[in-house]
Amino acid sequence: TSRDGVLRSCDERGNSSASRDGGRSNGYGLPRCQRRCFHKEQVSNVKYYGGTANLMDAKGLSAWQPTISAQPWLFSTKLVRLSELVRYASKKAALDQAISDYLMRVYLNVELRRVLNTLPSHLRSKWEVTNLNSRITTMVAKYPLVESEVEALGKEVMDTYIKLFLEEDNSEAELIYANSIMKKVDFSCPTGKSIIQIQSWHSDWHDDRRWAFKCSYLKDLYLLGNCYWTDWLYEVGTRDWKYSCNGNRVIKGWYSQHHDWWDTRKHKLRCCEVLMTTDGITKFAPSKDPDDRDTDGRSGPDTTVQGRLPSFS
Repeated sequence: TSRDGVLRSCDERGNSSASRDGGRSNGYGLPRCQRRCFHKEQVSNVKYYGGTANLMDAKGLSAWQPTISAQPWLFSTKLVRLSELVRYASKKAALDQAISDYLMRVYLNVELRRVLNTLPSHLRSKWEVTNLNSRITTMVAKYPLVESEVEALGKEVMDTYIKLFLEEDNSEAELIYANSIMKKVDFSCPTGKSIIQIQSWHSDWHDDRRWAFKCSYLKDLYLLGNCYWTDWLYEVGTRDWKYSCNGNRVIKGWYSQHHDWWDTRKHKLRCCEVLMTTDGITKFAPSKDPDDRDTDGRSGPDTTVQGRLPSFS
């Protein structure tokens, strides 16, 4: 309102208009531009953490929930924080905390338990697994949750999951996925084993890969140790990379980080010296697929992987 008591409003083109009655002749008690904004908020579907919702509707929140599972993440639209709808700082912070806490509880109670439940029954009964389930229950009962503690427990669950599978001394080695999309890879074969297969699966939606590895004891091939991590391979901004561990060394571990800005990954390999009585090293090279294809490189019978990777991110 100006000093002369005239209410200034705007039309659809942003032009200013004045009304002595405060713009209330329409019966709504609001200037036209404000009514249009209010009406737009009422009829628009807005994306919050996935799904679609008209939060101005009386059943907005309850109607929103079923749409999340159908459309969990809609990166094609700008994600808006629910707390942005709140005007007061204290209430905004409280809503942020409530949302964060809810998502962390779902991660603990649903995702981490799902991971542990995928273990075979004889592994689920191990002390390591029952202890982790007990700690999940204890942490879920806390309020508020601490993000660093939740992340640490999540890492321990994933590390235990991989460790238990790799310790299975089966004749047929297991192919184990070592990361989730957009997350780091931190993988090493257990003592006495080396990598015999490297596989990756590409997600077009996220433009990232999941990596899987298979470890095994090998006939006539003995790991002596003397291991080292390479420098970064496939540095940010490049497209192709190849690498072979030097001399009588094989790949025993793999570390990888996703770079959000470049939508690509950089890698380090753990090379370990071996003693061979037969030709037990394979320099495998899967076909040079385009960057968005899945890849699968494996060694031959009774051989392990030394290196030479194809063109992929």
